[in-house]
Amino acid sequence: MVKIELVHILIQNMNLINVIRIPEERSTAFLFLLVILSLDHCASMEKTCADGECENGMGVQELADGSRYLGNFDSSEREGLGKIIYQNQDTFDGTFQSNLKQGHGIYKYANLHRFEGNYEDNVRTGPGRYYYSEIEYFEGVYEQGLRVGQGTYVYPNGDKFEGLYREGKRNGPGRYIFADKNYLEGIWIENLLEGKAIIRNPKGKIIHEGYWKNNKYLGMENPEIEKLDQIEIPNTQ
Repeated sequence: MVKIELVHILIQNMNLINVIRIPEERSTAFLFLLVILSLDHCASMEKTCADGECENGMGVQELADGSRYLGNFDSSEREGLGKIIYQNQDTFDGTFQSNLKQGHGIYKYANLHRFEGNYEDNVRTGPGRYYYSEIEYFEGVYEQGLRVGQGTYVYPNGDKFEGLYREGKRNGPGRYIFADKNYLEGIWIENLLEGKAIIRNPKGKIIHEGYWKNNKYLGMENPEIEKLDQIEIPNTQ
């Protein structure tokens, strides 16, 4: 039965091949940078009150770049609940303090991605979830806009990754759980599976062990040991 089970995992899903080709997480750093630059620019550009009370109350404020804010003002600053509609059709709904995003908010991109989570001084900080679609998303903790600590990435096919993040990337021990509930345990470095990894069935029984480099499966033997076997040490005289 053990041999049958091993053949099943190797042939049925070729999940080893899936591991070799585990899609790297789609980067949001560039989009995030554009948003920060846009917000910094908005803070300094000319503002026009288009409707309502833009000093103390509810109003609509238009910015020189075409962005529009709809929400509450206090002492002519965005304060409390509000919404920004950017010229590129991105939107943000959430809370503001002294013109900055503070607390919970939802940022929707024109490409239908969206982020739901906590902000501090315009920057994603704390718990949050980034959606690429309703069935593909990351959930975890952000620090200075980057993913850190324990996080989970869910793929459209039902697979998911659970593990440690540092500076926005998978770095450290993690578990890749296949849709059939078999799972791989290993170490990720800069988003890539590296070194020895173990595949287990849902009950934790080992069904395969092997070695990976840059997300590519190398085989069951440690390639570093093979290199050592090739080293010739001269006999002493």
